[in-house]
Amino acid sequence: ELMNCGTEAMTLRGVTFTSGVVLTFGDLTLAPQERLLAVRNYTVFTNTYATAPGTKIVPFASGNTAKKGETIAYAAPDGTQILSYTYTRDWYPGTVETGYALEVVNPMLAADDPGWSDGSNWRVGSFVNGTPGTSADAPYDPSTDPGGDEPGGTRAAPNDETLLWNGANGAVW
Repeated sequence: ELMNCGTEAMTLRGVTFTSGVVLTFGDLTLAPQERLLAVRNYTVFTNTYATAPGTKIVPFASGNTAKKGETIAYAAPDGTQILSYTYTRDWYPGTVETGYALEVVNPMLAADDPGWSDGSNWRVGSFVNGTPGTSADAPYDPSTDPGGDEPGGTRAAPNDETLLWNGANGAVW
């Protein structure tokens, strides 16, 4: 799941996943705070999950996000890396074969912040099978983040997505 965390629309044309899934986006724009779901099988996904009307769902042909963990990376059309991070299920065994997702805690980290690959910036989601396309709780507020690393933990913001943050509020590539 991708989200534009900025205040300006963001075009994804030519953005490519370079690790994890195999996908290059076509003519697609995300409005501020809008989410996009990249799914392996569109039919199975839409028959399994209820999503809000208008949710952008883009199928990809191959690759996956490995349950054991891996590196997820994507790049701008010119090849410039946008974000790359590595996750592992070893951070929170409560996600192994339970249906609970790993969710980012602070989506506002800079793209080059090592926190993206640090288990302390991730948590176990609050809901079995996650909340694709939605933010089930309030937006992340570090002053209200009490922790919680087990299913149903008490962290303030389950955000089961990878976030594209356009902090420049303009073109980023």
